[in-house]
Amino acid sequence: MNIENPYQAPKAEIEKKEKLEYCKLSLFSIHERLGRLRFLMHFNLLLIFLMLNVFALSISIIFLLALVPITFVLAVIFVCSIIKRLHDFNIGILKVTLFIALSLFLSYVFTTHLKLAYIFLIFFISSALFIVTGTTGKNTFDFPPPPNTPLVYFLSLFPPVIFFLLMRYGLLTSLIDKH
Repeated sequence: MNIENPYQAPKAEIEKKEKLEYCKLSLFSIHERLGRLRFLMHFNLLLIFLMLNVFALSISIIFLLALVPITFVLAVIFVCSIIKRLHDFNIGILKVTLFIALSLFLSYVFTTHLKLAYIFLIFFISSALFIVTGTTGKNTFDFPPPPNTPLVYFLSLFPPVIFFLLMRYGLLTSLIDKH
C-alpha cells in the first residue's frame, strides 16, 4: 500500500515573481503616468491654494502677492498632472484633441448653448479623470505609477473630508462672512 503523505513538501518548482517596474515620478515632467489618487492630491493642493488666494485677497494685497507665484507653480504642476493622467489611459495628445472637439460639438448640438456645452465637457472629462482606472501594466507611455503611500492617501482624501465638514456645519460661510 503506497499512501502519500499529505504534509510533505510540494515537488513542483516555485514560480519566481517578476519584479514590478514603476515609472519615476517628477512634478514637472509630462512623460510618465499618474494614478487617480495622486491626481486627486494635486487637484486638492491647487484648490487649497486657490482658496487661500481668495482669503488673502480679503485680508491684504501683500498676502495675495505672496501666494500668487505658488498658485501659478501649482497650476503648472496640475496641467502636467492632467497630461500624465491621460497617459495612464494610454491616450496621446491627438486623440485628446479629437475627443475634446467631438465632445464639444455633440454638447453644443444637444444643448444649443456654448457655455453650457463647455460646462458639460469640463464635467465629463474631469469625472473621467477621477473615476476611470488607467491601463494595467506597461503601456506606450511608461510603466505604471508606483503604489500610493500613506501621505498620498492623506493628502488626497483629507481635504475633501474637511471641506465637506466645513460646508456641512456652515463654518466655511461664517469664515467668509467675517472677512
